[in-house]
Amino acid sequence: DLQQVRYRNGIYRNPSLPPLMMKKIIIMLSLALALTACGAADSSVADDPDVMIETSAFEAAEPVIYSGSGYSIEIPDTWKKSDVQQEGIDCALQPAYPHNDTEAATLLIFQVNEGTGGSSVAEIGALLEEQYNSMADYTVADSGACTAGSCDGYFVTIKREAEGMTLCTKHIVTVDDSCLYSIILTAAEEQFDSAQSEAQAIIDSFTID
Repeated sequence: DLQQVRYRNGIYRNPSLPPLMMKKIIIMLSLALALTACGAADSSVADDPDVMIETSAFEAAEPVIYSGSGYSIEIPDTWKKSDVQQEGIDCALQPAYPHNDTEAATLLIFQVNEGTGGSSVAEIGALLEEQYNSMADYTVADSGACTAGSCDGYFVTIKREAEGMTLCTKHIVTVDDSCLYSIILTAAEEQFDSAQSEAQAIIDSFTID
């Protein structure tokens, strides 16, 4: 096995990886770690079936084409820009009308504009999965090839325990000739399937400009 050295924030650095590619993985994981640490809101209200969430308290976004850093997506009126924007994240979304199945869901999109070093999306995805597998607090639940709109992608679904709840994160990565893009959906485990279903239209609309 190749020697691995512990890097900052619990991430492992494999000395055999090209420095540029390792930098990309570290940037992606640092953002993903921030998301999984605080991306799921307090679900105590959402988990209580006797509590009715007033949809009037949330302003639904109009269906729009959002142009991000080198990409565009379609945001349906069931999603809106998140109340909390995170540094380094180009687009942060949350359900516009959260209910018991999606109260804690967040969808983040960001670009790493460092070039891809000639690596394919499958190679980058495999490196991402390797890094998640090396982290003690994370369990890789699923992974493999996927699509984001018309773009080939690779996804890694992970689970971790946080404050008495299990968080699930689906991290999708796709690339073009010069940039790497991440789409990250996080929700509490019991809400993840519903959140994923509701976010799929946004993922399907992803287009690299």
